[in-house]
Amino acid sequence: MALPLHSIVIFALLTLAHGEPDLPTSSWLRHCEKDTPTPVQGVTEGVVPAWLEGRLTRVGPGMRHVGSTSYRHLFDPLALLHLVTVQGGEVTYTSKYLDSDAYHANMAANRIVVGGFGTAPFPDPCRTLFDRVASWFSRPPKIMDNCLVNVLQVRDQMVAMTETDEMRVVDAETLNTLGNKITISDYVAIRQATAHPHVDPDGTVYNLASSGNRHGPTYNIISLPNGEIEKAKMEASILARWRFHPGYMHSYAITENYFILLESPFTFSIGALLAGRYFGKSFEEAMVWFPNEKVHFRVIERRTGQEHPTTFTSDAFFTFHHINAYETSDDMLVIDVSYIESGEIVKALYYSNLNKSNTDPTKFKFDSVAKRFILPMGRCQRNAHRK
Repeated sequence: MALPLHSIVIFALLTLAHGEPDLPTSSWLRHCEKDTPTPVQGVTEGVVPAWLEGRLTRVGPGMRHVGSTSYRHLFDPLALLHLVTVQGGEVTYTSKYLDSDAYHANMAANRIVVGGFGTAPFPDPCRTLFDRVASWFSRPPKIMDNCLVNVLQVRDQMVAMTETDEMRVVDAETLNTLGNKITISDYVAIRQATAHPHVDPDGTVYNLASSGNRHGPTYNIISLPNGEIEKAKMEASILARWRFHPGYMHSYAITENYFILLESPFTFSIGALLAGRYFGKSFEEAMVWFPNEKVHFRVIERRTGQEHPTTFTSDAFFTFHHINAYETSDDMLVIDVSYIESGEIVKALYYSNLNKSNTDPTKFKFDSVAKRFILPMGRCQRNAHRK
């Protein structure tokens, strides 16, 4: 599988500090014992153009092991910030662990007490059997600020994000974590949000969030005018098609007139999620893939906040990331996605699978391709056309 461009850049620059590169996917298996807050000088071959200056900041999984415990899934290790600075013909690399509540809780216990997408917290080995059983019936603390998915420049602030309602502000030059965490649900009625917002030319930040009401789970579009969290508001809210199985969405698309949500049949079981919070299960263990169900293209009109009356569908597939979306002059809505045949891809990203040799017949392999869907917005048709 090809790594995205930003991953290749980070991977290449990591080799400046750590020597010759391994195979590309082996970077996913690395454990970073210590960060490098003091910039590391890169070795330059050739000449860096004098006009090329700036910073490239990324975040991703860093610490895989805490004490004798280990994260099970690629989406879970403690967040490590990366900064590549190009200035005066020289390139330096800096890394720093996100100073999160999750980081401090795990370090203080010397084990994983704040889990993640595919890793449940590890019980205290010093507790008695009775204590461990009793802990199943006490609600675990809400610490969800291990923001290892994305960084976004909002006005004059850089924000680290993950797939929860908690964010962290980071100093763009030092990578220091600033102030307390920001909890979006303190300002607008949501439970979690994606780590891939869109920023309009006027500075408004739009994001896809989820919540629920007496009718069932909802998908919500929220906005932050000029990026100000204090002014957050709900732009639209639509019901999930299944009352007890909301779809998992990692990102969404936006055009001049529409928000586009791809509701795939890769879902969270509400019952399994609730039970898992008390019985030490991870989020992934509550996910269900329905291969015989359809993908629903949920199109919301930005002007009204109402869902388009036509429901477009496709055979089952899953996508983490949207590539592009735009409207044409003949009233077509074009959506490009990174297409994956099955939501079971998340199981391929467990370290137990990634550690297997590519020649191992039991290794769960996956691939993605770019695919385009065209929705005829002015016509009452039920199926999306795919190229």
